Amino acid sequence: MLWRKIWWDTRWFFLLALGGTIPVCVLVLGLAGNAAQADHQRMVWVMWFRWVMTIYWHLIALMMAITILRSFPFEGQQGASGLFTLSLPITRRKTILSHCAVIMMGMTLISLAHAPVISAISGFNGRWFPIMDAFLYSLFMGIGGMAFVSFSYLLIVILKNNTWAIIGPVMAANALLHWPQWVIEEYPWWNIFHVMSGESYFHHGEIPWIGLLASFAVSVLIMFAAVRIYERRDF
Repeated sequence: MLWRKIWWDTRWFFLLALGGTIPVCVLVLGLAGNAAQADHQRMVWVMWFRWVMTIYWHLIALMMAITILRSFPFEGQQGASGLFTLSLPITRRKTILSHCAVIMMGMTLISLAHAPVISAISGFNGRWFPIMDAFLYSLFMGIGGMAFVSFSYLLIVILKNNTWAIIGPVMAANALLHWPQWVIEEYPWWNIFHVMSGESYFHHGEIPWIGLLASFAVSVLIMFAAVRIYERRDF
């Protein structure tokens, strides 16, 4: 019942994110379709995985995570949805972790959904982008970007219903992490966008295992802090 309720509360945001990014992906591929085959793969990677997705990923993560306010009770929140959650014979930890699991699966699906689109439209334009590479880059984005989802939850449980106060730190973190790209050609190895965009795979054919594990570990730690804060909230 809990998983069904979470999906019911988040389904429109998931469909909105998916329906909003697919047309942008098609537009990017249309622009990259004018390039020669030798430059096509690089243009698709730079324009979609390195620019568009890293710029908008944190906004999608925040939009999806903030649906927690529709299901979970917070101080000052009113309505039947929060009371319904409180009435269930489950712990706060289970509710917030279940919500996070649904959101992270949705975020990964949003990222993976673009892989066949990229490969198919590239072929339609007389170009070639390996579908396995597209899936790998999408997985890098989904797994590496989990930290933004956890960070959104942490801000939500701390700042509660103050939406603008939640958006500010997320936007600031995204701008700060993008700063190295404006100064040097590549992201430094420690930057989360280095992992999310799959730079090491594009330049050297190496899967960033260490970066993916580090990003996952950071995501777990941030989510652990969010859960502990939420468990201690008074309602």
